[in-house]
Amino acid sequence: MTDIHKVNESLTVSSKINLLNDFVLSLEGRIANSTFNINEVAQLCTDFNLNRKYLRNQSLGHTLGTYTGWTHLHAESGYSIWKFSPTNYKYNSLNQLYFDDKSVSNEGLATSETATAFDKVFLNDGSTYTDNTTEAGTEEGTAFELMSDTTEYLYLGEASTFGGAKFEFSTRGSNYTLVAEYYNGATWEELGASGLEYTDDTSGFESDGKITWDIPEDWDTVAVDGETKYWVRFSTTTTPVTVAEAYYIIPSDSVIGLLAMSSEEFLNEEWKFCSYSGSIYVTIRNTGNSAYEGDYYLKSSSSTTNKQNFFIYNHEFKGDYEDSTYVASTLADNMPFSEPGWTSETVHNAIIEASTKGGAGIEDGDKGDITVSSEGAVWTIDNTAVTYAKIQNISATDKLLGRASSGAGSVEEITCTSFARTILDDADASTARNTLELVIGTHVLAPNGDGSGLTGVLTELKAGHGVDIISSNEIAVDETELDSDLIPFSYSGLTASNLEDALIELYNEKAETSQTFYIGTTQVAINRTSAALTLAGITLTAPDIGTPSAGVVTNLTGTASININGTVGATTPAAGTFTTVTASSTVQLGEASVKLYATLSDDEKWSGITIAGTLGATIAVGDLMYLNNDDGRWELADANLSDGYDKQLGICLLAGNDGDTTEVLVYGKVRSAAFPAFTVGSPLYMSETEGDITHTAPVTSNSATRLIGYALTAEDLLFNPSNDYYTHV
Repeated sequence: MTDIHKVNESLTVSSKINLLNDFVLSLEGRIANSTFNINEVAQLCTDFNLNRKYLRNQSLGHTLGTYTGWTHLHAESGYSIWKFSPTNYKYNSLNQLYFDDKSVSNEGLATSETATAFDKVFLNDGSTYTDNTTEAGTEEGTAFELMSDTTEYLYLGEASTFGGAKFEFSTRGSNYTLVAEYYNGATWEELGASGLEYTDDTSGFESDGKITWDIPEDWDTVAVDGETKYWVRFSTTTTPVTVAEAYYIIPSDSVIGLLAMSSEEFLNEEWKFCSYSGSIYVTIRNTGNSAYEGDYYLKSSSSTTNKQNFFIYNHEFKGDYEDSTYVASTLADNMPFSEPGWTSETVHNAIIEASTKGGAGIEDGDKGDITVSSEGAVWTIDNTAVTYAKIQNISATDKLLGRASSGAGSVEEITCTSFARTILDDADASTARNTLELVIGTHVLAPNGDGSGLTGVLTELKAGHGVDIISSNEIAVDETELDSDLIPFSYSGLTASNLEDALIELYNEKAETSQTFYIGTTQVAINRTSAALTLAGITLTAPDIGTPSAGVVTNLTGTASININGTVGATTPAAGTFTTVTASSTVQLGEASVKLYATLSDDEKWSGITIAGTLGATIAVGDLMYLNNDDGRWELADANLSDGYDKQLGICLLAGNDGDTTEVLVYGKVRSAAFPAFTVGSPLYMSETEGDITHTAPVTSNSATRLIGYALTAEDLLFNPSNDYYTHV
């Protein structure tokens, strides 16, 4: 096996390269082996129905739907702290985080998210105590000096023991040889002297960072300047050449404290993470060449695009961590059968016995609800073992078990109704017809839209009830043979003639208001009173529909040309509105015009040409936008020479958030509460403020001047953006 070690710098370049290649191949092999082990463990958990304690290879905020879960917490010089809340995350010292497959150092569990101050911070010059507590707990406040010679002490005090302190300097010191001490109940003792770990990441106050230590068991309180606390005091055994001045000294167990990075750690890219309240916090570089923002570094003020680039397209954080929903499995939970008198011990012994059979499995025989045969290869559930109570519960009332999906497969729930249940318990077809009220004589009335279901009824009527079928849409009634069973009412002196008159009168009376008829399966609605005719799905060939004095054509479609020139056929509509004109070919205007709406009625109203689009940020109605050529989404536009000033412009007509659909005005009139007061006839320009328009053309350095339209009224904008612009440099 290849031993991976540091390459000897004295080797030749080719030898170094060969060694590095061997190391890479060895690492790839070890990673593949580890991945296979993970697969095997996962399969064992599946086979034995065991709950898994750890979630593996969890991608964190790496998609368009999840990257917004990354939020900025705090900025330091050179790096920032970002927060993410993984699904079902629980802190464990074994948790791992990977940044582009490189391990990130786990700094442990924080006791708070934001920084907390020490109870007391004193500087003693040998005779006088100076209280710097307030300044030490205020980031970037007034700096204060630390020890300037070997006789002075810096005291940090808390009501309970603590494991470290985070230092931020305004002036970094030099030539300090630090000694840190705690009070053991009798005397001051040096931290780390008794074998406990002590780490100084500041390198003797020469850089920002942490000083941490293992908490001694004999640490005791003592009074310092009248304050009884757990104290740690710092001194120097050498006289400083440069006296350190601090902005900030806080306990190291907050998120900000745990993730404090020294200059050396930052230069070596030794990134860190910690945990607090179900979330993880990571350090990310926040400075660099602006051309590499979103790749090399990320800031709290970075654009949506750069955040997407960093977390989705250029980098990926992955985690292995404890599942907060984990419940330890017990052996009894995972046995698929039961046996009277069995205990965990007997089951355990049975499994051990089975494992010695060389793959033959559990010994054949009756195991209670299951019979094992064929040397353990076949397990048969007893017929009486599966009862209704052991079948999965039905989710609600009125459900049937069967197959709603096509083909063979698992049993599914089929939705039923209370009415359908009244049919299911009918004893025979006759009872079911009565339930459905579909009985005429001995025949069931079951029309299916074309009248074929009435064949039996008409045959019976013709055979013995004085009714003759003349044609497909006409019958004749012989009054001498009229069967009263066919008439749902009685009337003295009723004859076929006056019955026919009554039916005609009833027909006309119904049509006076509104009546629906069917031609085949097509619905026709006629209202004689209002002279309204509604046709659905019927093609009219060369119709003469008269001259409409007013009305609305809601859908006018055609596969060839539709000429809208003031006439329809040979008639001229006096007034009317076409709300939707759809054509697969040419829509041709006559000697007329397409007019924008004369007077917009209110704010957030428009008239013009629009297109559909997708928002790339949170945008309101009336905001000026540009089409981002990176992702095809509409972003807020401004005149700064960053992006958008030279792109396709539009006005937002449908507000929303990142990823929402929107409607974009690309030409036309628009009124919005977001607009400033206009001067009629004056030009309007793209503003240097995102999403705004202005009367004043930008002249600032690194900005662009681009005309976007003119004021038609004090409130209405004619939006017709120019394709030309000029820049100020």
